[in-house]
Amino acid sequence: MDKLRGKSRAGGGSSMPYERNVAEDLQNLLQATSEEQREQLLHELQPFDVAEALAELPAEEQFRLLKSLPRPFAAEVLEHLDHDHQYHLLRRVEENVAQEILAAMPSDAISDLIRSLHRRQADRLLNLLSNEARGQIHELLSYPEDSAGALANVAYLRVREHWPVSQVLEHFRKVGQEAGIMNYAYVVDSKGRLCGVASLRDLLLSDGQTPVSELMHSSVVSVEADTDQEDAARLLEEYDFAALPVLDSDGRMVGIITHDDILDVVEEEATEDIYRKGGLSVSDVELLRSKRLLQASLLSVLRVRFPWLLFVLVGGLVAGMVIGRFEATLEAVVGLAFFIPVIMDMGGNVGTQASTIFVRGLILGHIEPQRVARYVLREVASGLTMGAITGVAAGAVAALWQGDVRIGLVVFLALTLTCGIASLVGFGFPWLLHRMGFDPAAASDPLITTVKDITGLIIYFTLATTLLTRVGV
Repeated sequence: MDKLRGKSRAGGGSSMPYERNVAEDLQNLLQATSEEQREQLLHELQPFDVAEALAELPAEEQFRLLKSLPRPFAAEVLEHLDHDHQYHLLRRVEENVAQEILAAMPSDAISDLIRSLHRRQADRLLNLLSNEARGQIHELLSYPEDSAGALANVAYLRVREHWPVSQVLEHFRKVGQEAGIMNYAYVVDSKGRLCGVASLRDLLLSDGQTPVSELMHSSVVSVEADTDQEDAARLLEEYDFAALPVLDSDGRMVGIITHDDILDVVEEEATEDIYRKGGLSVSDVELLRSKRLLQASLLSVLRVRFPWLLFVLVGGLVAGMVIGRFEATLEAVVGLAFFIPVIMDMGGNVGTQASTIFVRGLILGHIEPQRVARYVLREVASGLTMGAITGVAAGAVAALWQGDVRIGLVVFLALTLTCGIASLVGFGFPWLLHRMGFDPAAASDPLITTVKDITGLIIYFTLATTLLTRVGV
């Protein structure tokens, strides 16, 4: 899972746009002769900007720059690069430099990097970690890739409930630099089980002799390590916390999930949904994420995308057969052909909107299973209403253009019914797939559009045959 973390070293409170010639700053940094110059340049740079500019430098200058950066800053820069680039840089710099940078990286970022590498490459990096860090990474790697446990960062502030506030603050001064987030202190017992959480704001505003037990909240919202990452993201969003503790089956702290981790999840899941709606299967999405899909071989791209094109081709041929079946109707009323694109396009848009509404509602937990019939009926009513409104306009144009009110009536009725059925297919079909245990996003645009095209043409020509040719034009 390639990360793009929205981290920065300074909060952007200004409304002015952030503009710097970062490439020039990096060259100045490489040429800086004094520590004071280097510190001044670094103070004005953001890790994200450095990462983007660093990727444009020649390889040797990338290595020189990485070695010249303070290790915590270098770790943040690496987090904004893709995994292949991270490994390439860590592999080429001196071993002690790589060790220090890895020691400054959050555990979840390291585990993500390790997961993306070949076994031998992963082993090389793991050997650079301390025994403690290696054990933590192995624990995170033991959880499924899309679980809360895999996302957890093991760097957080642990305290004991009998500690006075003064001891907590002293502890924070020692380890706070390494903590993944500094909003909360997590209270654990001697076995590492979560007992409560205390706000650092409350701790800072309290008397130094006050025990943590008096300030902590013992009813803590948390997730188990094997919880799906989407569910964890939804929970963190609903409660609007800065972080969410992750526990194992015995209630022991595994780590915390922070907001920046959730942003990665939301981006990843949205990308997967977009790919699936474009006709890529779940395994295809895992195999070919955005960068890989762009850089994959022609054979790989064809293997992923061509089957769906074949499906659309077959659907198009079936639609052509439907038109051929009503050839006599078209010959009798040639003007009907002008409105075929309108019927197909309107139904396609309504069907796509309906499927998008369903998939989004399901992902966000807004679809209640016991009320699905109500959702479907409301969506069909929306489709019929939108079809009727657009049908009035299109029907009026058709009647005036062709000089026949009956053609306008056919267009009006066809648009109304086609949009209603498109809503039913776009909303109901993904629901059926979900009930059958399949991913609802598999009800992709090619599938829904093809089914809608065929049904829309059948409706259009059946109405035309009934209302026009059988009673005479």
